[in-house]
Amino acid sequence: MKRSYYRTLTKPFIISVIIFPVVFFVSCKKSVYNPGDPGGSEVIQEKRTHGPQLDLPRTSVTFTRQSNPRPVVITVQKAITPIQHQIGLMWRKSMPEDEGMIFIYKQEQQVGFWMANTLIPLDMIFLDKNRTVVAVIKNAKPLDETTLSPGKLSMYVVEVNGGFASRHGLQVGDKAKWED
Repeated sequence: MKRSYYRTLTKPFIISVIIFPVVFFVSCKKSVYNPGDPGGSEVIQEKRTHGPQLDLPRTSVTFTRQSNPRPVVITVQKAITPIQHQIGLMWRKSMPEDEGMIFIYKQEQQVGFWMANTLIPLDMIFLDKNRTVVAVIKNAKPLDETTLSPGKLSMYVVEVNGGFASRHGLQVGDKAKWED
């Protein structure tokens, strides 16, 4: 009698252990970040092939330096969404001297960057909510997967060619402005 009882319980149990996960995983849908949806999911499904993101909106950033009254103006692409932040300047083989990318965050936070899949050296200029330079990381090495963070709160980060900050005398305390 015992044997029949266990067989009766074991068979449905085994079936449910196999069937439930299969049904669960098949019915799950991957979320895709939709920038047009203000309540969109932050879960990102990468659909791009490997290649630079060249189609982002652009603006001009003007740096006002303490060391030199002449402003420095560059054209930047605006990385606003999490997927745009994630890709950044990856896969670029070159970039004009007067161009870069600005990473725009919703609030000040400690941010970190790495150079995975980034083929050119970069300077990273970290700005607070008042658009004041709080840190500069110079000549980040291509393809280096070490996290680079100044340990300061930033709301914006401008990435430019390696050596740009030194060539133009950009330093902590300088100001930046651009149209939103």
